[in-house]
Amino acid sequence: MEFRRACTLLIILFIVVSVTNEVRVEAARVLSEDISGSNHLATFPAMYENAKFTMSYWLE
Repeated sequence: MEFRRACTLLIILFIVVSVTNEVRVEAARVLSEDISGSNHLATFPAMYENAKFTMSYWLE
């Protein structure tokens, strides 16, 4: 039983490490020189797109 619990924890740890390793963080801020433009905010990518990218990476 202890071996099974250790394997489960190891698998969960592996999944968490691989997910956090693939997450890319992009900043969203107003740039002073782009304020006059119509699209002056850099936006975060959609959560769906991040999940799709991560799943496609796992399934390669």
